Amino acid sequence: MKKRVDRVRAWLLVKAADPRGAQKRIAPLLKRDNRWIPNNDDVVIRADIVDCDFDLVVPVDVTGEESLKLVVGLIFKVEGVKSITIARVTEYLPSPPVEADCYIGKGETGGAYDKGPGRYPKSPGANPWG
Repeated sequence: MKKRVDRVRAWLLVKAADPRGAQKRIAPLLKRDNRWIPNNDDVVIRADIVDCDFDLVVPVDVTGEESLKLVVGLIFKVEGVKSITIARVTEYLPSPPVEADCYIGKGETGGAYDKGPGRYPKSPGANPWG
């Protein structure tokens, strides 16, 4: 089901010479109130190292095209990043996306989210991991 959404959601598929190093250098962009992304409504959700034709998958949820360009530009400047392919979300399931469930593993509890491992409703809005 496609709903009109005023946000841009995408998966940035990143090729990097050193995926762990790039992941480490992308990490500050995930934090709220960071100095590189001026709008807290623009969110870099995660930076996951993956086993496929790309090295990292970086999901983003931003306020518009200019914010997407900003985030892509910041990640492209990360040392060792060779290329970024943008996989833009065009249809959501479930709709809205925040209706999706998530699973919190044993090693993922603590900090802002300390209800123990298990399946939870309302991801990404209800948990800090997106």
